[in-house]
Amino acid sequence: MDSYLDSCWSKGMDVCRNDCLAFHGWQSVRGQMVNCETLITCPICEMQRFSHCSHPKCRDANYEDCSPYADAGNSTRLFHHKNRVPLKTVYYKSITAKLLSLYKQSLMPGNHSLLKYMEKSPSGNAKHRVTREGCIIDTCDGTLVKEHNEAMRDRFRSVKRQFESENASETLFMCSILLTLFYDGMILFERDSDSIWPMLCSVLNCDPSKRSKLGVGLFPNMLHNISVGSGAEQYLVDQILTNELKQLEEGIIFRFEHPVDPTQTVTVFLQARCVFAHLDTTALQKFAKIKGSGSSYGCKCGAK
Repeated sequence: MDSYLDSCWSKGMDVCRNDCLAFHGWQSVRGQMVNCETLITCPICEMQRFSHCSHPKCRDANYEDCSPYADAGNSTRLFHHKNRVPLKTVYYKSITAKLLSLYKQSLMPGNHSLLKYMEKSPSGNAKHRVTREGCIIDTCDGTLVKEHNEAMRDRFRSVKRQFESENASETLFMCSILLTLFYDGMILFERDSDSIWPMLCSVLNCDPSKRSKLGVGLFPNMLHNISVGSGAEQYLVDQILTNELKQLEEGIIFRFEHPVDPTQTVTVFLQARCVFAHLDTTALQKFAKIKGSGSSYGCKCGAK
């Protein structure tokens, strides 16, 4: 899953032109499970997924149904799928892939990636963070963050004990991350049709000066201009993002070659938890069933 989601950042993930759904994975459409990755039209609004094929033989013959997924061996038509362009795309970068990449970078000598600034002590806070006994002067001083840190340490101890009992020759290393998410939109050029909706992911348990450093403690996770509350947005947030965060909370064991010494194998238990989320409630209220204090309903706890 992670490798595929990471590739969606470079090539984009196709969505319906009317934002009905994302052409990704198996989804329930009108009571039936459909493999949306192979569709060339939206099953809800029947909008074409791709532009018309620009290849001369397809254009001259008016083959509007020229499909990138058709089997050319069973037909005399020429399927030149590279000549078809998706009408609309969104971008999603796997949080898991990014965190694993940062961990690998931290093993390089002289590297200044995020994990070089993470605290190695049991407190789980950054080495250079200012603290004051009995005072909350940073988000890492809060009770919620401390509880999640302790829960992740307990989880790692349990997994490490079982893993090393079954793999006596291996050592399991810990990589526990606290995350924050920011999700909001902006209108470009003062036109409603030109909007951009980024989701930014930041690592909390690191040096505070690195939290907002792009590519080190802060990185974009999702980018789109689809309609607020649409089926495509719901799929991105509810199915892809939520499932990835759930998987990270449970933790994942990775094995990979050491970037300096290929003869060594590194085994790491990666886990992460989102402890703060700054989200535009208007964008999420349709399927998260929430209302913000700034909404017309006026109650921050007013679930539908």
